[in-house]
Amino acid sequence: MAFQLVDDVLGIWGDPQATGKPVLSDLRSRKNSLPVSYALSRHDHYSLELTAWLADRDCADEARLWVIAALVEAAGGRDWAEKEARRRLDRSERLLRDADVVPAVVDELVALGRFIVSRES
Repeated sequence: MAFQLVDDVLGIWGDPQATGKPVLSDLRSRKNSLPVSYALSRHDHYSLELTAWLADRDCADEARLWVIAALVEAAGGRDWAEKEARRRLDRSERLLRDADVVPAVVDELVALGRFIVSRES
């Protein structure tokens, strides 16, 4: 889940040279990613505008996509996704360290998880 949260952040705000896909790609394809879902769940003026955008299938110009990305961010979608990814990673690390697993394997899994969650946007 931490991977998916980070992947969804990168799908909106990620650097194309780092992600291999265009910036705003998840918005362009109208993917209902986790940051967007969070923003929609807020039931405030941000979510109303996002809902209207999702209903308007003809409105996908670049300038409008940047406005939508800013709305998702203003509604807390980006911050929530980044914090939730970190929270899930921290919990996973605690559970792994408490499990009856070879310490070297735990260290490798923890390193992999940290790499996934710290990918650059």
